[in-house]
Amino acid sequence: MIILDAGHGGRDSGAVNPKIRVMEKDIVLRITLGVGRGLIRDKYQVVFTRDDDRFITLQDRLLLTRRLKPKLFISFHVNSVVNPLANGYETFIRFSKWRNYQNTIHSEVINYLRQYKIVDRGQKQGNYLVLNNPEIPSILVENLFIRNDYEVGLLTNQNFIEGLVDSYQRSIKTAYEVFS
Repeated sequence: MIILDAGHGGRDSGAVNPKIRVMEKDIVLRITLGVGRGLIRDKYQVVFTRDDDRFITLQDRLLLTRRLKPKLFISFHVNSVVNPLANGYETFIRFSKWRNYQNTIHSEVINYLRQYKIVDRGQKQGNYLVLNNPEIPSILVENLFIRNDYEVGLLTNQNFIEGLVDSYQRSIKTAYEVFS
């Protein structure tokens, strides 16, 4: 089983691009559902933390993951800082023993993003609550920057999203088959 977490939701919009009023919660839900539908089509068991615009606490996301004990947990996000020139893609794990999963997913996705000249901000460790699963491979992905005009343009482009979704599907299947 794979748990896919569309970050934020409901009253928690996540990051917002004030110019075009695009919200992180909507972008990541679209990505997450696209990834999950493709995996389900390919006969993988997928559980979504949310499949619509509802609020779920971080603690509830963590508890769901601990209860179901998936072979992989991925939390999808879009990055944001005040500086509109900030750019790129990065991934986070909390426990270094999951580095092989992170390498597989990060490499495949950044390979897709390079055609769009997206900066690789690297593979990092972070102390995010949803990653606090020492027994479950857990990865948080930051898909570009919502306040960067170029990158939010990509994140609102259907063709770009389809390619991004495909790269996640390939990388998740590889990680699942090789490391699970």
